[in-house]
Amino acid sequence: MMRLARLPFPRWVAAVTAAALVCGLLGWRYFYRERPLATLERALGSVARDYHAELGRWQAAERGASFAFGDGVKTGPASEATLALFDSSTLKLEPKTTVRFLDRPPAGSQRARFDVLLGGATLEADQAALEVEFALGGARLEPHTKLHLTPGVAGLKVEVTVGSARLLGSGESLELQVGDAVEIMPDRTFRRLTDPEPQAAAPASARASAAVEAAAAVDATAGAGEPLAPSEKPTSDAAAGTKAAAGLPRGPESVDLTATPGDSFVIHDPAPPSAVGFGTAGCPSGAARLTLASSHGAARETFGAGRVSAALAAGSYRYTIECTAPNGDKNGPVTRGAISVLADAGTRRLAKTAPRTSIDADGRRYTVLYQSLLPAISVAWPNAPDAPSYTLTVNSSGGNRTFTSRRANYAFAAGALGEGEHELRFDAAGRRSRPTGVSIRFDNAAPTASISSPIDGSFAPGASVLVAGAALPGWTVSVAGRTLEQDPQNRFSEEVTAPAGARAVLIRFSHPSRGVHYYLKRSAGK
Repeated sequence: MMRLARLPFPRWVAAVTAAALVCGLLGWRYFYRERPLATLERALGSVARDYHAELGRWQAAERGASFAFGDGVKTGPASEATLALFDSSTLKLEPKTTVRFLDRPPAGSQRARFDVLLGGATLEADQAALEVEFALGGARLEPHTKLHLTPGVAGLKVEVTVGSARLLGSGESLELQVGDAVEIMPDRTFRRLTDPEPQAAAPASARASAAVEAAAAVDATAGAGEPLAPSEKPTSDAAAGTKAAAGLPRGPESVDLTATPGDSFVIHDPAPPSAVGFGTAGCPSGAARLTLASSHGAARETFGAGRVSAALAAGSYRYTIECTAPNGDKNGPVTRGAISVLADAGTRRLAKTAPRTSIDADGRRYTVLYQSLLPAISVAWPNAPDAPSYTLTVNSSGGNRTFTSRRANYAFAAGALGEGEHELRFDAAGRRSRPTGVSIRFDNAAPTASISSPIDGSFAPGASVLVAGAALPGWTVSVAGRTLEQDPQNRFSEEVTAPAGARAVLIRFSHPSRGVHYYLKRSAGK
């Protein structure tokens, strides 16, 4: 036992200070290094882990194993794992998945911080909001929200399967709702996965040019024209001769949708791939080459006479159609467009209330997406000075507006901030908040409609089919060129005849500025 009375006063003070410092450092190390960030709650099959001090030295992980900053965990084939995070949220690993807890924790915080390096994982928040950081950015999950995380082409793919979340990138923020999918890029910007890949080339016709410009601006939703009749099919002899001449594969003989070259649209398909065809009657020889470019891999080509077609998996595509001579040489006009295919049965309920979003006047650029009703937005000034009143200035394309509040926050009612770009700032007590950008945009990945009938695969070709559901305000609904009437609640319900020679009923939704969406319902056996 130390006898403090025998130490001179200065040495006694130094000893106590040193002991306190050592205890503090040990406590810090315990909190940040030894207190587990996650615990292996469930292991199915082969689950392994490594430690920060011995990266890559994998060993079997048993139930109850704990993980600290820098540690990793991985699952083998046909294996799964569930990690309980420190705040009762969970991280579920799919087969062949590797996750690593990042090594540098935020100062004064123990928020979840990890990356999904391989495979896929689902992060689920518990009853409280969860803040998480990845190597490329951060996110805030509302209670009970689920995020599906997978490595992307260049960054990290994030998809909301339940609830809502906000992504925080480099100087901007993005609100996500159920069904939204985004890739966080290496520069900490966001790329919506329903956006078409940019393709630099100008079309030869004014119609194709308009389609490409609109697709680039509004997520491949701009387009024009009804699909061509299913009877416009290539003859077998012509198609065979084309293949022999061009040396390129043909697309599928039977298609779900036949479109006009230059059209841009979105397909909602319960079970992609979607077979899409384009008529080639506008080509001098009646033959054409279809080139498809996407983020999923190298460009691919098909060839056809009378019609050129391809099967499209879920994703976004830019296409080019070049008229050719029978020997494959270019011969005539070139058209371009964009197509997005969504794995969507069209049964999701439409939003009936305006979304509510809270933002900070912190100098970031916030992107707020809405579906049917413009959002209600609350803005707060963090670390604001004490003042009897605060002035909020909003600079929009329509001019400047000012609002006064007794507190350092202000709540805009739904629709008070219109679609477009806004800049907000607070002023009080001789100080000013950082100018903060707010971009309000229509969510092109949101459901355009909710289809209650028909059910996919429930009817025969040529049968009478009830087409019923509801659309968002402003959309026109049609089937085979026939417009369906809508009631004041935008509901529709009419009997149509399923085309005898086609694979599917196409329910077409068009909007003056949102473009064209097709909801596809296949007949039985197709």
